[in-house]
Amino acid sequence: MKRFLAMLIAAMLVITAFAGCASSGTETGANGESPVAVKIGNTEYTVEEMNFMYLATFNEIYYNLYYTYSSYGIDVSMIIDTAKPLEEQMFSEEMTWHDYVLDYTAETVKTITGIYEEAVANNFVLPEDVQADIDTFDEQIEEIAAQNSMTVEEYLVSSYGEGISKETVRKMTELQLYCNAYLQHYRDNVTVSDEDINAYYEANKKDIDTVAMRYFFTPAYSDEEGSEYTSENAKEDAETLAAVQTEEEFDALAYEFADEKQKEAYDDGASTAINGISYSGIGIEEVSEWLFDEARQPGETYSYHDEANKNYLVVRFEGFINPNYNLIDVRHILIAPEKNEEGKKTEETWAAAEAKANEVYESYLAGEMTEEAFGELAKEHSEDGNAAQGGIYEGVAKGQMVENFNDWCFDEARQPGDTGIVKTEFGYHIMYFVGVGENNLYKNIQPVVASERVSEWITECGLNVAEERTAEFENIGGMIDDIVNASAENAEGGEKAEKEALSTSTVIIGVLVVIIVVCIVIIVRNGSKKKAEPEEIAEETEESVLEATDEDLTEEELLAEEAFEENVPEEETAEEATEE
Repeated sequence: MKRFLAMLIAAMLVITAFAGCASSGTETGANGESPVAVKIGNTEYTVEEMNFMYLATFNEIYYNLYYTYSSYGIDVSMIIDTAKPLEEQMFSEEMTWHDYVLDYTAETVKTITGIYEEAVANNFVLPEDVQADIDTFDEQIEEIAAQNSMTVEEYLVSSYGEGISKETVRKMTELQLYCNAYLQHYRDNVTVSDEDINAYYEANKKDIDTVAMRYFFTPAYSDEEGSEYTSENAKEDAETLAAVQTEEEFDALAYEFADEKQKEAYDDGASTAINGISYSGIGIEEVSEWLFDEARQPGETYSYHDEANKNYLVVRFEGFINPNYNLIDVRHILIAPEKNEEGKKTEETWAAAEAKANEVYESYLAGEMTEEAFGELAKEHSEDGNAAQGGIYEGVAKGQMVENFNDWCFDEARQPGDTGIVKTEFGYHIMYFVGVGENNLYKNIQPVVASERVSEWITECGLNVAEERTAEFENIGGMIDDIVNASAENAEGGEKAEKEALSTSTVIIGVLVVIIVVCIVIIVRNGSKKKAEPEEIAEETEESVLEATDEDLTEEELLAEEAFEENVPEEETAEEATEE
């Protein structure tokens, strides 16, 4: 926590890279004190205190824009030009950027105040570690100033502009930490009942329920010799594939019809199987409607013609996956076949892997036959990434693992302590069933519903306090000129480049203060984005540790994955459908 507070009070140096945005200086009253700018609820805020929040809000807005647009190679100055005052730049036809930041600041403070006053009314006391950290504020701000070769006074001017005192920084920092501590307290005590879980599930079944299916695209293409494989050929293959009776026949024909460049991905049939995908995850409405028809029966097939890409998608329905089940814990030892010089697994390497798997399994059966003993063998022999953890997978969902692995785990007869060997495209898995865990629906829906409750409460906190602005409110936001000027005065000769480098480096630190200072408003503004989307619950079951990331996939497995993604119509890809 101490390190966290240090970053919080250090973060504002990021602003030294910006230009002025309003009138200069923080105004003071006749008695030398900053006048009241706004009263929110029972709390009054001075111009000085609101300037502190204005600066934090500006950082938050600029950070979001910078990282959003720079990721696309777009210069953020096209949105906000840091060389010009914000009062001269239009946010909309009727509002300047300065006005927008000012209103955003007021909304932030209003929400924070609503939370603060509720916390006080409930006699909330800061956790000891947070209070202890606040008590070291003076020590930390002196340390930060020294690290930047400044006095505390110079640091404050460079960070916050003229007129913002150490006392104000401390007060507003403590306010933010207090509110965030109470926010966490409230979040930790939100209760979600079984009725809440069921109601959410019923309202979002389309995005939570999943199915198991097989699929294959029969594309139209030209081979290297120039002979064209026409759409008519693709149609014939699709009709043949749709007429098969078994999974094995489907897989065999998929291999036969696959383009030569992709054939290796289909040599074992695993690349046609998806064991758990949501309605939204399909990405093609017509196919989704067919798959999720309640009358659908295992073994039925459907052929979808994508006229734009001149191909056919054939899907075979394997079954519905009811999400109301218990997750499982399992250990395994992966014995993977080696690859030859060409990067391929051969019959010989598969046989060698099988022999080693049997040998390791026999050594387990000849020993203590406990979970601990199995874990030690996993550490010694497993080639999976979790070997160091004893091969443990906890909270495994249906469809999360590849097909044969999944089927063994979720066999209805499976009991704790069961062992066996399973073959998948990754190798031979020596299995140890640990037992069942928590309910899948509760695990995934509870945080979503809880997040909605928290967002609703935060919104109510802001609505429950009245706002009264004084004439001094218009003087908020004038300190950024001072920061830039102070930075320029300190950046002489060779020190200028050093100061600019320092300013750039503190962008990352600035991210943290942004999260703390205005996290409450972010939740309010983006409530639906802050919580997991319903389809993400289902999509979690599609991310197998064994399917893993692209880095873990073989070349042939990547080819199969690319085949599915490339053949989904551009305007309606699975990625766009789930917006992940």
